Amino acid sequence: MRRILTGAVLAGVVVLTACASTPGWYRNPPKKKDIYYGAASATSADEQMAIAKAQADARGELAQQMSTYYGGLIRRFREEMGSELTGEMLDGMTQASKQITSTTLIGSRPSKRSIVREKGRYIAYVLMELPTGDANTAFVYEMKKNAALYARLQKAKAMQELDKELEAFNKTRTP
Repeated sequence: MRRILTGAVLAGVVVLTACASTPGWYRNPPKKKDIYYGAASATSADEQMAIAKAQADARGELAQQMSTYYGGLIRRFREEMGSELTGEMLDGMTQASKQITSTTLIGSRPSKRSIVREKGRYIAYVLMELPTGDANTAFVYEMKKNAALYARLQKAKAMQELDKELEAFNKTRTP
């Protein structure tokens, strides 16, 4: 009985130690009206690699907050096998989803970070922030860039149409 109790106490100490090394801001990121936050963690044998991985994941979380395309699919099938009296109903369902995020993060920066060395590896906890003013600037920039690209595309199409019309006109004039 004493061994079981000692084992339970040691397990509790390990759990508390693991929780103590996880920053509070990671478990419960701040919420501010004018700032997006993204928290992430990553591990590596190399400290800088752990930080870089965590920052990349946190930026991914920021991007998902700004713009995410989500697609989902559910398929259900039913089939009866056997005769009417001994038939067996087979019923199945599959579900799949996909998220795609693509946006420009102008002004994202690390707000907080904590690095823990544990069992020969580094665990990096990173909190990235993106002020909404910077996010709005990025949005306007993307809209203008897309509008300019669209205008150039329309101009190119118009020039192609004009070239075709001139070619057709010249064919009618040539004897």
